Amino acid sequence: MSQVPQPHPSRITPFAGHAIVVGITARQPEVVVLTALELARALGAKLYFAYADPGRVVFVGDSVEADVAGARAVGMRTILVRTPENANGDDGGASTCSR
Repeated sequence: MSQVPQPHPSRITPFAGHAIVVGITARQPEVVVLTALELARALGAKLYFAYADPGRVVFVGDSVEADVAGARAVGMRTILVRTPENANGDDGGASTCSR
């Protein structure tokens, strides 16, 4: 099994000192808002919420279970990135592209 390339740690932006923006939908589970609030409190960061219209968002992910299923459940269009790990599996109804 080949390893999926990951970004170099130097490309990760530290949260400290940066505002946190969370996209929410009309039926957003309360736990998402509470988790974002607690993260912002712990980091001493400003927190902003922005309404995201699921019909105007395309979610891109590489896992049917972890990415596509949740996005489709709230009405988002989805793109599944094909990797060696999911090359022969179900696309979950998503459009697909390959690396």
